[in-house]
Amino acid sequence: AAAECHTINQRQQQLTAAMQAQQAQLARELELQATIRALSLPVIPLGENTIFLPLIGHLDAERGKQLEQTLLDAIQQRRTRKVVIDVSGLATFEEETLQTLIRVGQGARLLGAQSILVGVRADQALHFTQLPSGLFTYVRDISAVLTMNT
Repeated sequence: AAAECHTINQRQQQLTAAMQAQQAQLARELELQATIRALSLPVIPLGENTIFLPLIGHLDAERGKQLEQTLLDAIQQRRTRKVVIDVSGLATFEEETLQTLIRVGQGARLLGAQSILVGVRADQALHFTQLPSGLFTYVRDISAVLTMNT
């Protein structure tokens, strides 16, 4: 019975160690995912009162919420006047993308920032007509934004 008890204790210790290793791996993965999310939505200063945000890939619901929070926080923290969003890297344009852009544009406006979309591709142009009139200013590329007098 003592040998059996010892074997059970050893097995419990092995299971506990395996569970701790798995929890540590999960924590590392969650940290890595958070880093990837942060890197996938970089807010780049373009002068004193302007920030630039390139959108690349897909903008699903989760990433859209992250975009909203990241951008609105950056506007408030940096007292941003102009938000330049480059949409040329968007892989698809779905209803969720449209709704996210509307929320971002309205949120930016409420915080006193002008939203500028750059890089609209021909295959995206008709989708952008669904955005509310006047919510965004459209500019062909970044160099044109830098020469704007607004």
